[in-house]
Amino acid sequence: MPRGRTVAISAAVAVVLAGTAAGGAYYVLHTRGTPQETAARFTAAWSRGDLAAMKAELASPAAGFDAAYAELTKNLAVTKVAVRDVRAGAEKDDRATASYTATATVKNVGDWTYTGSLALVVKDHYWKVDWSPSSVHPALDGTNHLALRTSWPQRAAVTDANGDRIDGGDVGGSVQQLVGFLDKATDKDVEKLGTAYKKGDAVGAAACRRRSRSSSPAPPPRRSRWSARAARPCTPSRAPPARTSAPAST
Repeated sequence: MPRGRTVAISAAVAVVLAGTAAGGAYYVLHTRGTPQETAARFTAAWSRGDLAAMKAELASPAAGFDAAYAELTKNLAVTKVAVRDVRAGAEKDDRATASYTATATVKNVGDWTYTGSLALVVKDHYWKVDWSPSSVHPALDGTNHLALRTSWPQRAAVTDANGDRIDGGDVGGSVQQLVGFLDKATDKDVEKLGTAYKKGDAVGAAACRRRSRSSSPAPPPRRSRWSARAARPCTPSRAPPARTSAPAST
């Protein structure tokens, strides 16, 4: 076979091999995925309560990970968390930040919504969550805790159809039996009325005693003027608490 032709074939093979090697190097070195995809997977797992799936998105094992999310489930009695509006910002030097909005459903209180962020970093050519306690809530730093603080409004007055108060000690005994009286909440009262109440809080004692024969909790008091006919002797003595959930240092 002519030498020139042999050289030409060898050169072609060398070019193909060089191209394959370059493609392989590009595949190995190229970062897979995006910050948005990683943040979306992490927050979706959070909404499901899947801690194992969340940990799979971390750049490295994080001490205190489970305890940080227990700040919500245990300290605040959160029954579920819904995370939405996840948006990753621009990438810079293999880092990015994603914002989110979380709505936590607090037992016996209602929904509490706040905004937070996730730090992301490239690790082994993949985008991962660079986790810290502030990933759970921006005020957490690993040294403080979330706590539910209850603010009580002034107790509403109980009046008759004419607008005269009937919840004082100067009314007849039959009316007092209808309206009830104040006493300190017991452990059983707190169990029925919900976590907003603490042992020793002032509650309608007659209400609690009558409700103890029923499995349903007492309804919240009405803050508007009541008539004698509409008065509910089985209601707790305080209006529903103002819903405030905020981090508090220990």
